[in-house]
Amino acid sequence: MGNKFPIISNDRIPNLEFFKAAFQKMEQPPKGKYDEMIKLYLDALDSYPGIPLNIPRQGSSQKLSAYRVISEKEFIRIGLKSNELTSYSHPPANPQACRPQRFNIEGFPVLYAASNEHTAIEEKYDGINLSEGDAFYISKWELKKEIPFAYIMLFYGNTIDEDYRDIYEAMDRRFESAFGQYTEDKRAALKYYLRKLTDLSLVDKFNDLTSALGHYYLYKVSSKIQPIIGYIGYPSVKKRKSGLNFAINRKLI
Repeated sequence: MGNKFPIISNDRIPNLEFFKAAFQKMEQPPKGKYDEMIKLYLDALDSYPGIPLNIPRQGSSQKLSAYRVISEKEFIRIGLKSNELTSYSHPPANPQACRPQRFNIEGFPVLYAASNEHTAIEEKYDGINLSEGDAFYISKWELKKEIPFAYIMLFYGNTIDEDYRDIYEAMDRRFESAFGQYTEDKRAALKYYLRKLTDLSLVDKFNDLTSALGHYYLYKVSSKIQPIIGYIGYPSVKKRKSGLNFAINRKLI
């Protein structure tokens, strides 16, 4: 896998105190509309362009195998048809079917899937959408043709899913290579930033801000970055962070 990180001079990297103050502002985001949430994020970080964005080398193959679970309860509640392929994908783009989740706001769906079957089942098993004894369907999603896209990995400082070790290790190496151009204090600041960005996105109960972040990267600016941002990868909270989840841009479906 190949990565292109922003080349920013050492003197332009914010210091540790800057990042600490920024994340303190975001600890209790105000209730409100999406624009208010994302403005808080951008203002706090001064639009710092340091997301862990991976851009594969031109012509390289893209690896993505993902699993999604949907229960009979959801089929009935949303009004889906079992003989239609779209029923097993992301929910319809309407407020009744598409509720806010970790990386989407109401009415703007993404495909939530996991790196293996067990993680997909645990993610859905919540006593509401899926309980003991309930019937459910599990689908596997793969890329059948080469589609150029970038992706965001939010895992810094967390354990890894063995199925995707190559992605984790490749990004770790490139992070360390990119950090090598900075002074020790700026490296510490960047590592703090990446850990806090991951922690922010993995709060046990997602909030307005995490939903807004997903909407910002998968809808608002996804087409402004070339290639487009195809998915956000992040450790599974339900799987005690040993599994990997994806919030996939529906343009790839």
